[in-house]
Amino acid sequence: MPSDNAQPKERLGAVESDSVDDGVLELDENLEGLTRRVEAIEESNHDSDKAISKDEIIEESATRLWAH
Repeated sequence: MPSDNAQPKERLGAVESDSVDDGVLELDENLEGLTRRVEAIEESNHDSDKAISKDEIIEESATRLWAH
């Protein structure tokens, strides 16, 4: 004869499993969001580096032109 506690234990296991699944899903969503933010920051930094390089080239060219 099955234990009287078997059914509540099974339900508790299912609830715990659902809670873990929800927690993992939430962590996964947070990780995806953070990944998108990091990629956006890296892209912004890359664009900023390009702009700085472009400004440096223009400044250097202007300096050379004025020197001649």
